[in-house]
Amino acid sequence: FGDDIISALKLMLPSYLEDGVPTVAEVAEMAEISVRSLQRKLSGAGLSYSDLLGAARFENAARLLRDSDAKIIEIAFSSGYTDPAHFTRAFRRISGITPREYRDQSR
Repeated sequence: FGDDIISALKLMLPSYLEDGVPTVAEVAEMAEISVRSLQRKLSGAGLSYSDLLGAARFENAARLLRDSDAKIIEIAFSSGYTDPAHFTRAFRRISGITPREYRDQSR
């Protein structure tokens, strides 16, 4: 059951990023469980809410870099980042390359 919620959240989170990053309380409400239950389920899977959010932001950004011609700054904002430099650092930390390098390699 915990894995099902985590899978559902991974699919659901990207659609909320453009309007700002949802809090753990908002996500728990969407999943119709308490914040503590959500945190326990994530912990049981070896994740934190921050990890889940980071993965959703990265997947969203990677998809947009591959599949759109949007400017990188627009992709940063639509992936829930308020600062393009923070986006670039986070993207590089996960992928090992910058968003621009990722886009160039995936074309």
